[in-house]
Amino acid sequence: MNIKLNSIEKPTNSFCKLDCNKEILKNETRKEFQIGVERRHFLKSIVAGAGILLLSKPLNGTSNQTLAQDVSETADKKKDLPDIACNQYSLNAYYQRDNKNYLEYLDEVHDCGIKGVEPIIAMADDAQQIAELLKEHQLKIQSVYAQPTLFDSEIASQEIERLLKAGEKLIDYGTKIMVVNMTPKSGKTDAELILQSKNVDLLGSELKQRGLQLALHYHITEFEFGAREFHHLLNGTNPDHLSLCFDQHWVYRSSGNSEVAVHDCTKMYGNRVCEFHLRQSRDSIWTETFEEVGDINYQDIFNDFSQKELKPHLVLEQAPENGTAHSLSAAEVLRQSVQNIRKIVSQTASYNKN
Repeated sequence: MNIKLNSIEKPTNSFCKLDCNKEILKNETRKEFQIGVERRHFLKSIVAGAGILLLSKPLNGTSNQTLAQDVSETADKKKDLPDIACNQYSLNAYYQRDNKNYLEYLDEVHDCGIKGVEPIIAMADDAQQIAELLKEHQLKIQSVYAQPTLFDSEIASQEIERLLKAGEKLIDYGTKIMVVNMTPKSGKTDAELILQSKNVDLLGSELKQRGLQLALHYHITEFEFGAREFHHLLNGTNPDHLSLCFDQHWVYRSSGNSEVAVHDCTKMYGNRVCEFHLRQSRDSIWTETFEEVGDINYQDIFNDFSQKELKPHLVLEQAPENGTAHSLSAAEVLRQSVQNIRKIVSQTASYNKN
């Protein structure tokens, strides 16, 4: 299918320097670019690993039956609570620090209460391969994560095509949401922002026709210069074509560690939220497990959405960073995080209505 894209002249000076007084913003932007590099590098290795495991019986390690029993008993008492998924990046980060490949522990991941994985996808064949592997281990793939470049007229059409092809492959596996984080670039020009939003809207429209919902994710770059990129992505698109994957902690951190900003974002764009990325911190450092209360009071956030009668898809995206404690195994991190999320959900009216 050939898709006609709006085009702009390529700017001669597309990068803007950050204010020299914003050292924190600079550091976080560098960290975000590193996260992007790590995600792309990890995707290449994960697809190769998936291929190997699909050709042979997966190595699952020793499944923790006690953890499985605890979660099963909790589920029996709270049968109406939603499934909790985990982002692939988070799984890799926790298992990697234990010197393990999480692909070899997918049964353990499931036993800890994680019922789905949000994989990072690139090409259609990669997406299908990962989906098959997750299906083998009874892990759902309700949402996927991608990072397209849609502000560059020279490659945007190919980017849209590859994501549409991947989406078409994933529909048969029960995928409903495609989360996209724009390729980060500090100081995108107004022309690039306009083009990017038009292409995002086009992608969302095409995905909707195929039965998929497009959702915007973001990191700190989108909040530079008065959050102009974040706001234009939402104000420059049709709400029917672009929903929001609400990552509360990136709003918090990108706004100078402000919980007020998180609640304001809820008020402005809450009706477009279809998914949560859940992460907690204390004293601005990511905690080892997801906790109900830390720098962000998540029960308050969930209550905000309950008033709107919304029940976003829940994806754990807790991850370690410099300063994060390392006292628990990856499995214990998942188990405790799932329990803490379920405590919040059990007290949130919108999730408990029949």
